[in-house]
Amino acid sequence: ILKMTPTHFHFIVAPDMTAEWETWAQIAVRLFASDYRIESAAGNTIHVRVNGSDLVRGLRSCHHARNTVFRLMKDDQHLPVLQFQITESGGASGRLVLVTHDVPIAVLRPAETAHLAEPAIPPASLYVLLPPLDVLKPIVDKLRLLSPVVTLTGNARGQLLLHARADAVQVQTHFTGLINPNLV
Repeated sequence: ILKMTPTHFHFIVAPDMTAEWETWAQIAVRLFASDYRIESAAGNTIHVRVNGSDLVRGLRSCHHARNTVFRLMKDDQHLPVLQFQITESGGASGRLVLVTHDVPIAVLRPAETAHLAEPAIPPASLYVLLPPLDVLKPIVDKLRLLSPVVTLTGNARGQLLLHARADAVQVQTHFTGLINPNLV
């Protein structure tokens, strides 16, 4: 679930029949958008159900863009989509190319999301920028084969430890030289 508010984007994995765990993450809009507007009858908050892989593909397509505009729209079949309009340089010619990427979504009514509540956790005292996803994901996937629980531990020296334990084995992976930004 993607929850959009005037100040933040919230990424929510809610427990259901297939997952017993819950994940919440939020990103301040000001960190990635220079011009952002949201309007809704539900207090300027919009919840959408989106396939995570589709969303990641849409976001990756923006990685080297000169400019990206994303908006909630309806496609040609009148189905809701999160549309990415990406302006890129067209190779050696230098001409600008407009690429459109539609990510299918389902807009959720407030009654469908009323049960969602962000878990109460203390404010973070430390931030660690994670390694690139293409480096981190294969490692986490292998650790998840050993154990359903993978522990991440970071410190103020830019170090990150990933840890998984099974009956007969314990595996740890270390990253060093990571950035500890001051986001507070």
